[in-house]
Formats: sequence, C-alpha cells, structure tokens
Amino acid sequence: MIKVIKDLIQNKNTPKGRVAMVMFIINMSIFLYHIVLMHFYARYKILSLIIYNSITTSMYFCFAFFPSERTRLVGAIAFIEIWVHMIGAVLTFGWAPGFQNWAFGLTCAFFLPSFSPTQTRVAKKDNRPWILGIFFMITFFVLRYVTIKYNLPKVNYLNLRAIEILFIFNSFLSFAAIFLFTKFFSDRTSIRERELSRKADFDELTEVYNRRALNQIGADTIMKSIVTKKDFSVAICDIDHFKVVNDTFGHISGDMVLKELASLLRSFAIRGITVGRWGGEEFVMIAPPDMQYAEFTHLLEKFRKQVANHRFELENKRKKRITISIGSASISDVQTLDEAILIADRNLYVAKESGRNRLIK
Repeated sequence: MIKVIKDLIQNKNTPKGRVAMVMFIINMSIFLYHIVLMHFYARYKILSLIIYNSITTSMYFCFAFFPSERTRLVGAIAFIEIWVHMIGAVLTFGWAPGFQNWAFGLTCAFFLPSFSPTQTRVAKKDNRPWILGIFFMITFFVLRYVTIKYNLPKVNYLNLRAIEILFIFNSFLSFAAIFLFTKFFSDRTSIRERELSRKADFDELTEVYNRRALNQIGADTIMKSIVTKKDFSVAICDIDHFKVVNDTFGHISGDMVLKELASLLRSFAIRGITVGRWGGEEFVMIAPPDMQYAEFTHLLEKFRKQVANHRFELENKRKKRITISIGSASISDVQTLDEAILIADRNLYVAKESGRNRLIK
C-alpha cells in the first residue's frame, strides 16, 4: 500500500499519473463514504444493504490500488455500483435523505469529459457519454415519480436527525463529484491550451521561438523603441557550411547541430534578448529597447566565439566544430521586423563573403 502511494506521488505530474491519482482519490473517497453508510445500515439493521455495502466497501478499497491500465474497467464497475446503490437506497429510505443526488455526480462524470479538448476525434464522436448522462438524469426523475406514486418509504427506518445528516452527506458527495470532474476537465483544457500555444509560438525541432512569434515580438519591440525614441537592434546568424554537415554526416546530425546551437542561444538570451529560428539554419536575435547597440554586439561577438570553441555532437557520438556568421543592425526608423532583418541580412552576406566565422555590424 505504501509503495502504491509513493508511486502515485512520484508520477503525479505525468498524464497517466494524473489519471491514476484522480482515480485513487475517487475510490478512497467512495470507500470512506461507504464506511459512513455502513453505520446507518447496521444501526437500522437493513440486512440487504449491509451485505451489499460490505461487498462494495471491500471492492473500492481494492480498486484504489489497481494498476492504471485497469482504469476503464474500474470506472465502469464503480459507475454501475453507484447507480444500483442509489436506486436501492432511494427505494429503501425515500426521497428525503438525498441519495438521488448521486445522479448529478454520475451525469457530470460522463458528460464533462466528452468536451475535453484532449479527446481524439473518434472519442469526440462517441455518443455514449451523452446517452449515459441522459440515462442518469432519467433515473433521477423516474425515482422521483416512483417515490411519490408508491408513497415510499413504506417503513420509516430513519429519524429526522439521521435523514438530515444523510442529506448533507449525499449533497456534499454530489457537489464534490461535480467539482472534481469540473476541475479535471478544466486542467485538461489548460494543458491543451498550453500545448497549442507552444506549437503556435515555438519551433518544434529547436524549441526556440518560430518566425511567427518573432514577428509578433519584433513588432512589440519596434513599437517600444519608437515610443522611447531608441534604435531597434537585431541580428541574424547563419551556420557556416551547414549543407556540408548534412551531406557528409546526414540530416540527423544536421538536426542535432541545430538543436545544440539553439540550446546555446537560449543560454545566450540574457538581459531580455529574444532568440528564435528564422528558417533553415538561420537564427534571429532581437535586443530589448533599453540595451545599447555596443553591448548587444559585444554579446554577439562573445557568442560567436563560444560557438567556434564548442564541439557539437553528431550522430554516432561523433564531434565536430561548427562556426557561425552574424550580421547585425541598429535602425532608428523601421516599421517591421522584416525590414530590419533585411538590413542585418546584408551584413550577414558581407560576413559570409569575407571569410565566415565573423560578426559584421
């Protein structure tokens, strides 16, 4: 038991771990609630519910420690048990103790996940959650009709205080279920939004900003530069002889070089400098408005030397030195990042033509 709990805590931040943690909390909560119910059933000597509750209490305790691969099976059995238990309790105790409120938690448990943005297209087309959600609500109204028509319960097992306590417990359980599944759905939505945001703004291979994000950040920085009446500084770097790397060592090695250079760029991105992949083997660096151009170019030259002294790892653990050429520019009157890059790119061309592995500013 202790090992299972340790594994749950250790893996709580993984997708499977989160599901396992939610299922563990649900099963243990239902287990503890069944312990409370056993007190009432035993006190009023309702043998059928005592036997049923004894079996289900043991079942939920075991479910809490089932492997995550059995989540669907455990969930299906739990929903059936709750539905059967709800019907039996309402027919035995009547409407007042609030057992019928479980139907709202059951409906929410099936209904909300069907809206999850992390669901696959096939799962979203599955109508079963809707059908089951409607089924549980129909059960609620049927139970109401039956209790009125047949004047249930025929025998008043509970006093008013017991009815009030049960009603509070059952209402709390229903609200807790709704809260739990709403939070689970909300968390899944947030995760999906972060994933989509990252895909929209970051280059998949190098995990630095992509061209779309750079244009947005560049536009914002240009606007700040205009407002503060300061020059806009930008640089573009290109890997020297990158085609030779791809042709000689393979595209996998080329991708490894791009990723490692991006990693160096991220560590270089200090003082608010923005770095991103412009396309191919070209990377762009945007200086913040409050950075002097002299400081920016000093950092660029420092970075160029760092790259030249770095041994890049290729496929099959081979190592190779790679150099970069950098073109930078500081412009006082520019409207778009593309215009600024065009000026910096001319300096990059000069750097290439004059021998590579140098900064032209």
